[in-house]
Amino acid sequence: MALYSKLRANLEAAIAEYPGSLASLCSKAGYDPTYVRRIVKGEMQNPTIYFVECMAAALGADPLELLGADSEQA
Repeated sequence: MALYSKLRANLEAAIAEYPGSLASLCSKAGYDPTYVRRIVKGEMQNPTIYFVECMAAALGADPLELLGADSEQA
């Protein structure tokens, strides 16, 4: 599975488990909900590392988890 596909799947799962709304998560991360939805749906395929870091921080996750990597392997 390509890295982008892993990111999309992991981000979608993390958003589903997030206790708040997508709007509150995006506000915390500093991104518009529409932008995040477009990434999760595959309509935008070039999210930056900064995006991954911001979303991970807002979710309380390690950025490597969103990318599908084991942080101990990196």
